[in-house]
Amino acid sequence: MKLEDLANKEIEITSDGLLKVVEKKKGKFVPKEGELYWFIDSYGYVCSEFECDEWFIKHKTVFRTREEVQQYKRYLDILDKYKHEFSAEEWINENIEKWHLRYYTNSCELDLYNAYTIKSPNCTYFKSKVDAEAFINEVGEESIKRFMFDVWE
Repeated sequence: MKLEDLANKEIEITSDGLLKVVEKKKGKFVPKEGELYWFIDSYGYVCSEFECDEWFIKHKTVFRTREEVQQYKRYLDILDKYKHEFSAEEWINENIEKWHLRYYTNSCELDLYNAYTIKSPNCTYFKSKVDAEAFINEVGEESIKRFMFDVWE
């Protein structure tokens, strides 16, 4: 086997102690009891844990590797840089643009939408189309699909 053949592959240890090359698991990572997982704690630190807290796993985003959680932290930091929290007065003002991202499940495409006065729950808004596009360009569409829309391809 060549090194190139290991792209998108993982190594597992079989019950008899041998190493086995397998396809990387797709989808959102859900650790099993006793399996190491990585997360961002309430202070913004990257942490790892073996203890499987079902509530925590169900309600927080956890990762298989330190590199994956660091990518998520980078995404959150960049999101904080570009997002905007509109005041109640700004929401009723139809002249103020309020941009957010949409994901079309049938075409797997991202789109920008100007909400004006329609506020949706759990939606991140941007003050301008330029800010929204800058966010997309800086973090990349794959990170947005994964972390904002829970699409783990």
